[in-house]
Amino acid sequence: MTKRKIIALIALADFAALNIWAFSTAGLSGFIEYATTATNAWHWVVLVDLVIALSMVLAWMFKDAKKHGRNVVPYTIVTLATGSIGPLAYFVAEPKRDSEQEDVAGLQSTPALS
Repeated sequence: MTKRKIIALIALADFAALNIWAFSTAGLSGFIEYATTATNAWHWVVLVDLVIALSMVLAWMFKDAKKHGRNVVPYTIVTLATGSIGPLAYFVAEPKRDSEQEDVAGLQSTPALS
């Protein structure tokens, strides 16, 4: 396993644990309340930034999946339901590439993963 995948796996495990904790303490209603009741302008900045960032990641995932013949649908569903867990899982589940050259080429088109 590469150093990148180990880091992504740690981030995935930690973020999944954070999501489980948030869901167990506040429930889905806590998220819906947070998403629908803006307390100040920064609340909206964070939500809109999250939507923009995840949209960009989803676009990259679709492009990468098409290039490498992977099924992106399960990761898209997880992304829409949980946010960053979907892209992290997609990255961790990436099969080994045939060569390091292809791996480097994939990194060059991967924002924020290099």
